[in-house]
Amino acid sequence: MMGLNSGIVGCLLDVGYTSHRGLYSLPAPCYTCKDARTVKQETSGSEGLSRDCIRGLSEGHWGNTGGRARRLGQESRSRRPGTVGRVEGRQRPRGQAQCGATVRDCQKGSSVSLAEREVTAEVAILNRHCVALAADSAVTVGPDEDRKVFNTVNKVFALSLDDPVGIMAYQSAHIMGVPVETVVKEYRKTLSGTPFKTLEEYAEDFERFLKVDSSLFTNKDRDESLGDLVHDFADKFRRAVRSHLGDYRGWGHPDENEALTCLTLAVKEIEDSVYASDLLPGIGKDTRRKIQSGIKDDLDGLSKWLSSWLPATPDLIKRIRRLATEQLYREVGFGGYTGIVIAGFGSEDVYPKLRNFDFYCSNSNLHKVRQIEKNDVTISSNKIAQIVPFAQTDVMKSFVEGIDPVYPDAIERVLDSFFDAKAASYSKGSVRANLVNEVRKELTQALFTVLVGIRDEDFIDPMMTVVSSMPKEELAILAEAFVSLTALKRKANPTAETVGGPTDVAVISKGDGLVWIKRKHYFDPNLNPDFFVRHNKRKQL
Repeated sequence: MMGLNSGIVGCLLDVGYTSHRGLYSLPAPCYTCKDARTVKQETSGSEGLSRDCIRGLSEGHWGNTGGRARRLGQESRSRRPGTVGRVEGRQRPRGQAQCGATVRDCQKGSSVSLAEREVTAEVAILNRHCVALAADSAVTVGPDEDRKVFNTVNKVFALSLDDPVGIMAYQSAHIMGVPVETVVKEYRKTLSGTPFKTLEEYAEDFERFLKVDSSLFTNKDRDESLGDLVHDFADKFRRAVRSHLGDYRGWGHPDENEALTCLTLAVKEIEDSVYASDLLPGIGKDTRRKIQSGIKDDLDGLSKWLSSWLPATPDLIKRIRRLATEQLYREVGFGGYTGIVIAGFGSEDVYPKLRNFDFYCSNSNLHKVRQIEKNDVTISSNKIAQIVPFAQTDVMKSFVEGIDPVYPDAIERVLDSFFDAKAASYSKGSVRANLVNEVRKELTQALFTVLVGIRDEDFIDPMMTVVSSMPKEELAILAEAFVSLTALKRKANPTAETVGGPTDVAVISKGDGLVWIKRKHYFDPNLNPDFFVRHNKRKQL
């Protein structure tokens, strides 16, 4: 059969149906890790150690509860497959394990990752003294095939000029088309001067501002933000298909049937992701009808793109259109949001807090905000320290946990492939098949119990004990180092330097408020003394 025509290949490899707005990053995933001492009670069947515990070796943030530091228990999320192997472009030959699974198979996992590529590094470190915020300055503009990186963007701001509260932003450089910096500085003007009692009230008020303000966000901007989410969905769908096409290589491949298979697999995976997520509150028939009417042109453009470039059947196009609409109503996203981190103190807060949410869009028909409760932090006499990374977190995890995040997943997949192959060689339910599953359970249990114990006792616990006692200056140095290490790692990689530029560092304490430790300016302060005069005058008014 003939290979795919150049139009289809060109679309899948080069053409992007994407939003034009610049992106910086993804919010950092944060998965559960049960304490190693409780693992035996959590496991069952042939899976051996709890999957949460396996994932916990490479995903999360770290805390000190006042005694022995340990990983916070959170609701587990699906592991992100495909984060190790590269399925695009030229690849070196890969080896093959004894179990019959190639190294690439073990790295890629069983399904495609639908995650946006992360393009920033940020961290918040809290103890009873203060909270330190640090962020790089990199931002990308344009599609992956031709993206430009700038290293001059601000991502850390004072949420209030008077109160000890700061804000960081990641993922998108805009909120419904308006630059984040403009949104934050306009929000400051709405503060009455009377501080909120708790940090939660600051987060709720900022979200309310995004929902109701009409001076910054016109109705047209709010409606277009819905269309942008459809565009972002289409781009993620394209990425999913491209990932599957990496399985078919050689002259004449992928052919049209193989491409159709890849399309079908991508649609099924996205359906599983969308329909497994919860509906947003207040989504009724009227809301669905109004939103579908508002994005009709975007859906028609999506259908035209699919029909012109991909071997999609009418049924697949219908399913993809339905998914592009349904994902708007649910707590799932495929890009197109702005991650918000608000940290500091309310007037009655003794210790620092942190709240995190992803803002997608808000108009008269839909208010899409996803609260990232797993990243929320409230320092207290029992929980005395916390490190919360955002966006590109792999280097920070390697530093804190003592192992690169790719290795636990690779170990898990090698074990799964090996024992699956062995079990398949025997009749289902036979004595030997049951013995294989029992060995799988015991080996996995023993291996990951040891790894979790080493990680906690030799790496996380000692570090969090020190972090809990660090003064403000040292906490700022540590926060900057986390971001700088990530930038150095990206500089030594052949890919784009998606973390870089100056690192902005701020420390927020109860008594001193927000104090800049390092902050870049786009101008020379010595040449612009009037800027600071104007700034101080506005602050006094």
